[in-house]
Amino acid sequence: MSDGRAARLISSIEALEAELRLNPGDALAQLSLLRVLFLTAEQRQASYPRGPRLSAQLTAQSGELIWQAYKAAFTAIGGRYTPWPLEQFNRVSDAALQFDPLVERNPEHAELRFLRGAVYDKLPAIMLKRRQAEADLTRLAQLLEVDRPELPAEFSTEMARYVAQCARVPHSLRQRVATRYNV
Repeated sequence: MSDGRAARLISSIEALEAELRLNPGDALAQLSLLRVLFLTAEQRQASYPRGPRLSAQLTAQSGELIWQAYKAAFTAIGGRYTPWPLEQFNRVSDAALQFDPLVERNPEHAELRFLRGAVYDKLPAIMLKRRQAEADLTRLAQLLEVDRPELPAEFSTEMARYVAQCARVPHSLRQRVATRYNV
């Protein structure tokens, strides 16, 4: 992640947190914050703790599909920040138990495919999730080839950026997505 992009995302976190202090029940701001926390949690351990707390709180309040998906994503990411291999394995296994049924029931949901694909893409090969990551990210790329009005343009671009840089997605498909989103 470039320094400029990282600074922009961190600035977004601060602005969204300020907005949520004024309007704590704003679901759109909560979702936007989870998205940015996810995008930064991989590179900045300091961003990580907020994501699991917020996603668990929102899942407990309403149980909506998207809150559950972010809770699963942050569960898996948390495995990276623990030094104990068994704890890492347990977190990833728990995340898979949460993720897999969500995507099975909603296979055309671009954001679910992105979350699970991006999380599984970063796992060690021993976790046996590489094929699923490839399938998710390839399907995401196909979904991104058409307009996704349910997603903010900035987030669609972030997903496209990830897909365009992912070797697991066929080259021609990566190129089409990169061209469409100018990434």
